[in-house]
Parts: sequence; structure tokens; C-alpha cells
Amino acid sequence: MYIKKKIFVFFLFAGFLVKGQSTYTDLSKEDAIKIFQKINQWYTTTPSYSFTVTHATYAGYASIIPYEQKKGYFKKFTSGFHSNLADIQNIQSKNYLITIDSIKKIILLNNPLKKFEESNNVSIADYQKLLSKCTSLKILNGKTKTLKIFFNKNYPINSYEICLNKDELFQSITVFYQREVKSKTGAMVKPKLSIVFDDYNVKITPEKDELNENKFFSATTLQLKDFYAGYTLLDQRIKNNKQ
Repeated sequence: MYIKKKIFVFFLFAGFLVKGQSTYTDLSKEDAIKIFQKINQWYTTTPSYSFTVTHATYAGYASIIPYEQKKGYFKKFTSGFHSNLADIQNIQSKNYLITIDSIKKIILLNNPLKKFEESNNVSIADYQKLLSKCTSLKILNGKTKTLKIFFNKNYPINSYEICLNKDELFQSITVFYQREVKSKTGAMVKPKLSIVFDDYNVKITPEKDELNENKFFSATTLQLKDFYAGYTLLDQRIKNNKQ
């Protein structure tokens, strides 16, 4: 009787394990496109939002200690946007798109993007082209989704792992590179890049003067402000030559 009870408990416990386990299943390119389109729809139609971004590189697929890590953010407003990613800021106001490269000490001026959403919208053809190079797609469904996209050995990227949060927005994207490189220790490793998206917020407004070009230069003379005296200002705006 005792032995039968132990066997019953064992199979009951095993049944819970099997029920709770999730496995990757095949994903068609058509269904993958639908997932990406839904994500893209949110980013292009939500009036304002922000999130933090952490880029980290690793010396080897199995490594959990970053070789290099940088944190930044992206903010979209109804009146423009402001990003600070990998030492490069992009600020769009009514009159300018300003790019600030803090490494090269360069400030670029461009015409503002007339329709930020349209310029960043990805069509079905774009997704089809992206996925045409992959050899297989897998998905793990649960409280959240994880997609894996695999490529052949001649492609520079071995695979992507894309994790979505509970709202089915990007939570993380991990890129596994194909080519081996020499690490600091001298060992040959295949690197990976991790991009993590956190702290989504849709109730945001620009901070005081956040989109104000006068913080950087004089709009009338294009002279840089004292704080940016060591920078080079390059005006790359396209002039309106209508007659």
C-alpha cells in the first residue's frame, strides 16, 4: 500500500511537471510577420512613450558577465523625440533634427523628419526581406513570448533571440554572431549582443527645454554655446530651392 501511494504521488508530480513545461515550436514566416507588425503598430501609433535601453556585449554565447555595457533611453513626444543611445543623442524639435556624437565631438544639424512614424514604419516587404535569409523560426509561448530566428553558417549572424513582455512589446533582443573573435584572454569566442528594453511609460511630456535647440547653438548665427565649444558643428540640412 505504501509503495502504491509513492508511485501515485510520483506520477502525479511528474504530471504537474509535464503540464508546466513549455517547449519551442515551429513558427511560420507569415505568423512571425504578424507578430512584428503588431509590435510595430504600437510604436508607430502610440502618441508618446519612453523606455530605457541597455546595450551589452559578451565574450561568448554562454557568458553572463558583460564585456562592455552602456545604458540609454528613448523618448517620443507629440512634439518631437529625444534618444541617448551608445554615446549618441538625437533630438528632434520643430525646426531641427540634432545629432550629438559625444565621442567624436560632432553636432550634426538636419531637417526634422516630417513624419517620424512613417519614416520608422516597417512594411510587410521589409519583414519578408529580413526573414528571407533565415533557415528556421521557433517560438516559446507562455505568459510572454520568445522568438528564435536562425540563419545558415554563411550568414554573419547565427541567430536572434527576441523576448516580448506581457504587453507583447520588445523586452530584449539578443544577437548571436557567427564569426569567432579573439577575447581579452586570447581565447577565440563567438560574441553576442544583448539589448534590453525596460521601464516603458506612456504618460510623459518633455522636460523643460529638452527639445530646445538654443541649449546647443544660436539659431540665428549657428554658433555653438560655450559648453559645446570643443565640438564641430556640421549643417547637413537640405535647402529648399523652390522658385
